Amino acid sequence: MLSVFDTLLLVVDVQERLFPHMQDKKALVQSLQSVINGAKVFHLPVIFTEQAPEKIGKTILEINSLLGDAARFEKLTFSCCGQTDFVSKIAALKKKNILLTGVETHVCVYQTAVDLMKMGFNVHVVVDAVSSRTNFNKEIGLNLMAKAGASLTSVETVLCSLLKRAEGHEFKEVLKLIK
Repeated sequence: MLSVFDTLLLVVDVQERLFPHMQDKKALVQSLQSVINGAKVFHLPVIFTEQAPEKIGKTILEINSLLGDAARFEKLTFSCCGQTDFVSKIAALKKKNILLTGVETHVCVYQTAVDLMKMGFNVHVVVDAVSSRTNFNKEIGLNLMAKAGASLTSVETVLCSLLKRAEGHEFKEVLKLIK
């Protein structure tokens, strides 16, 4: 079960030139916005990456506008863990659960998930907040991550797991995000 004390959110490569080619873009943006806003409700650390931003562009405005002071990492490797500064940052945060979101499911998200699990993290892939250019490739990535030991979850499941109780200010904020 997730806990607000040991969880962080990772948003992978939701970039201007790549994003228009993703499946179910509108639903993906909504899911990413909900999970990022949920992370804010629970004061979770948020990290995001950009693959070769000079070529692929920056994080799309709809997501970037929500990230505020989140830690940003540029990368050239498919796995986020190929960047030593990224690895140092997640180690310093001392969180055991990583909520994994972004694109593409079968490349950067998959390779990052495997590397994070090798490092001892519990990886929770937020299925409605990941995508690929084809649904086939998304399914391949999800299957590979599940076989490697990642938990497959959803935005609503994550937020309710962190919430634990149906009362209080946080409950009201989460309710707005999942309705």
